[in-house]
Amino acid sequence: MRKWTGLIVIALVAAALAGGGVWAANELLQLDIYTWLRMRDNTLLLFGTSDDFYARYDGASALEVREGDGTALATIDSDGVAVTGDLDIGGQIEAGTGNHTLTTPAGLIDGGKIAPGTITGAQVYSSGVSPGELFIVDASNAWTILGIGGHGTLDGTGALTIQTYTGATAVDAGIEGLVPDSTAGAANRFLCVDGTWSVPGIASVTGPGASTDRAVAIWDGTDGDTVQNSLVLISTSGGVVIPGTLTMGSGAHVLTNSAGLLDGGKIQAATVTSTQLSSTGVTAGTYTMPTLTVDSKGRITTAANGSVGLIDLDDGETAYTGAAGYPLVVSSTEDGWEFASVLAVSVLPELVGDSGSGGTAGIVPAPGVGDAAAGKYLAADGTWATPAGSGNVAGPGTSTDNALALFDGTGGQTLQDSSITSSDGSSLVIPGTITAGSGANVLTNSTGLLDGGKLQAGSVGIGGLDIAGGTAATTADDADLVVLYDDSAAANRVMTRANFLAGISGGGGASAFTDLSDAPSAYTGAGGKYVKVNATEDGVEFSTVSVSGDDMGAIDTEAELESALTDVSDVMTDNDATYRPILLTATGATFRTSDGADGPTQIETSTYKNVFYTIDFDKDTDEYAHWAGLSLPYDYKSGTAFKVRVNWTAIAGTSGNVRWCVGATAFGKDDAFDVQPGTPVVLSDAFIATGDLHSTSYGDLTIGGTPAAGKLLAIYVYRHASDVLDTFDADANLLNIEIAYQAEFVTP
Repeated sequence: MRKWTGLIVIALVAAALAGGGVWAANELLQLDIYTWLRMRDNTLLLFGTSDDFYARYDGASALEVREGDGTALATIDSDGVAVTGDLDIGGQIEAGTGNHTLTTPAGLIDGGKIAPGTITGAQVYSSGVSPGELFIVDASNAWTILGIGGHGTLDGTGALTIQTYTGATAVDAGIEGLVPDSTAGAANRFLCVDGTWSVPGIASVTGPGASTDRAVAIWDGTDGDTVQNSLVLISTSGGVVIPGTLTMGSGAHVLTNSAGLLDGGKIQAATVTSTQLSSTGVTAGTYTMPTLTVDSKGRITTAANGSVGLIDLDDGETAYTGAAGYPLVVSSTEDGWEFASVLAVSVLPELVGDSGSGGTAGIVPAPGVGDAAAGKYLAADGTWATPAGSGNVAGPGTSTDNALALFDGTGGQTLQDSSITSSDGSSLVIPGTITAGSGANVLTNSTGLLDGGKLQAGSVGIGGLDIAGGTAATTADDADLVVLYDDSAAANRVMTRANFLAGISGGGGASAFTDLSDAPSAYTGAGGKYVKVNATEDGVEFSTVSVSGDDMGAIDTEAELESALTDVSDVMTDNDATYRPILLTATGATFRTSDGADGPTQIETSTYKNVFYTIDFDKDTDEYAHWAGLSLPYDYKSGTAFKVRVNWTAIAGTSGNVRWCVGATAFGKDDAFDVQPGTPVVLSDAFIATGDLHSTSYGDLTIGGTPAAGKLLAIYVYRHASDVLDTFDADANLLNIEIAYQAEFVTP
């Protein structure tokens, strides 16, 4: 009976359409027999037998179909047709236009299954998918298509390729990747910094098994094949730290260096008399110090605001010389500040070695100073270590004759060279500072403090005197003498208290950084900036970190460089500095007879017929282009680096990076042409799309030779296609090279 339900529903829809689709409340319809009858809402009027079917409008928005006994069979409303039982259709279901679905409360098909083999690749969404990309379900259960990330590639056949670690050379840095394959018979070899599996050289000296870093190694016994640890340390600057007593042999021995008898050290009380004090250059009663105030008791109180410079502070550097452009940082000993040539930034994850459960891939750690000389290799635990051999101590490979051997690190198996020597085995030549430990340690020998009990004339400064051991006093007479050290005269001055006070004026002090005479006078506009030594090396200034990361110089961002290049002013005043452009086009290039690039090539756009000229560089071979016969401009500032970037395009290809290398060499009169070209700057850029302009970031190019205004200039460029980081899969088409040089005022 229910097979007819679908036909009845369809007939009712047809009748509704034929009648204009307007149904009144409380009306009932018997198909093909009865007309509309008005009745109360939701009341079913029965006609005929239980085998007859009737339709009823519910007074709201739905038309119902029921059996003669009132059982509901189907409902029709604006959302569609709902059937309470099974709907058997002998023909085909056709949906209208739009996003129609077959659905029940349980889902698309209630309990149904899709027949095997009915969905092929043609039904799977693949628009924009490239070979080797993956279908990925994210955390929200949505799926997307992505290429494999990191340092691996997945091709269209499903083959995964991950780059192999490339070792460092004398010219190029190493490249991270998988540990390279080892050959048969290499079981006892180690991975070297250069990427090869090698057998390290091992010395035959036996060590103690543990040692103090930079401690002096002492022979243990007389066989010359065993060393032991000691408490005497040698610093990286050649200084000696002796926690005990230094005993010198008999004879005329002297402890000395270029800074005096003891550099910063102390001398025992009552060992220096007036005959050892140097008074060279002293002019009694004539010394003046206009920036200090001394009270009536002879005490120095304060200094004038703005008269104390940064380098006058006691906890940092003492001069700006050689520190142009350097920032201020807290010293490694965390007890003051110093100028630093670079800022330490950690940006790369390090390799985690195997500790029993496997390691984690990452950047191979940088070897430390002396690791190469110590013969260290990368161990599986991720550290640079010296493998064990017949002896367990490795030497540096080269050493200074008669120099002391120092332990390198705390492993007790690596020795390093030092600058302290002993030519006769009993005397030491120490180029650095001797540091005695705390307590009653003395410099002594069998005849006293120093052999002969004498100090070198003029070798004891005021800092070496034990002031605390003097006579305590609360007042000073005008006749009392005052001893001062004059830094400009490099000597001591002696004068009476009266003359000292007579030559002093001023007052005040520095309570803030902006009160210093050689620092900015206000913090306004300097939020987030750091402090660096100014270009004239006579003070400090606020500055921002340079994008190029070279010298934190005048050009801080690419936007500032762009602004400098677009400055069309033709007038420069004295000490003015700016950047001027040089443009190298594809049509001006020349090419080698071998390994030369192709071009210039004219390319024309398909729609608007825009014309460009390019130089075409192969994807598999390093190819070169040259610009010869140029001269450095008359206003070029001698010795400064170029700012360089490359503009390029591509007429084919799908993905990857291009590595451009740009170099330059300057030639003066009588210079030979056949010389090694200047070291190039490497500029990397990622492919965007064919027919688009691509531009690298600016890089700093150091010119080879001795660059100066008017000298002949030769420039070259090549695509480093053989570099594993050059991954673009088609020719790269160079449009031009932009060069910005630093100009300076030139007097006509």
